[in-house]
Amino acid sequence: MLMAPSRTLLALSISFLSLLMAITVSLNCASTRNNRDIPDYEIPVTGTDTCDGSYREAIAAVQNRPIEEVSINEIARLRCLKYRSESSGDSLLRSEYEKAVSDSNHENILIYGKELLAYDFANPRLHDAVAGAAKALGREEEINYHAQYIVKHFQSFTVLGNGRSFESPLQAFAIGEEYEWLSLMGYGRGVQSLVVRNGRHFDVHTCKNRDGFKAKIFFDITGYWYYFHKMFMDTTNTKKRIILY
Repeated sequence: MLMAPSRTLLALSISFLSLLMAITVSLNCASTRNNRDIPDYEIPVTGTDTCDGSYREAIAAVQNRPIEEVSINEIARLRCLKYRSESSGDSLLRSEYEKAVSDSNHENILIYGKELLAYDFANPRLHDAVAGAAKALGREEEINYHAQYIVKHFQSFTVLGNGRSFESPLQAFAIGEEYEWLSLMGYGRGVQSLVVRNGRHFDVHTCKNRDGFKAKIFFDITGYWYYFHKMFMDTTNTKKRIILY
């Protein structure tokens, strides 16, 4: 079960890892991954597995609202659209942002980072960088906004469940999301297995926590496999492009 962090934590504990550790999840791990074959059958999906529409338009619908009003279902949809999107901002803007980060120019990190969020709002690392710059500049309101987004971003993995069973899995839309969720919790590496059960596709990570307790955490990745299958079965698609991380 996820626990909401205190207001003090949201204001002061800005580092990405610290915020993740504030979300209490009993089973966590990073794991190895085996090569996979592309299935030659249709993959049934539900509304929560897929997403239609424009990532930019979905961002515009939430970006200027108080973060308290943005639901975890909306953020889950943003995460889904992110991995169907071709663009995450123009190269010049990204170059300016990366230069600001390299120079530790907090004012410019804030400026360019917020501009980039209009292209890639469902990017917790970008929110973290903006929150860090806001903290350095003493802008508490912006610290709280981006810190709370990071918390909600990872809470949105729980729209289907808590990750403790096939019946109650976390939901991931890309391989990298699983690793982001698992590895940043600070647990050791384990073994990953792909399991197809009742038409649903799951990544099951078996690992040990710091105390040596062996556990499993379940991700429903049916939506990921649906798009992966659809792309490779489309003979008109010459790009064969899918974002894994």
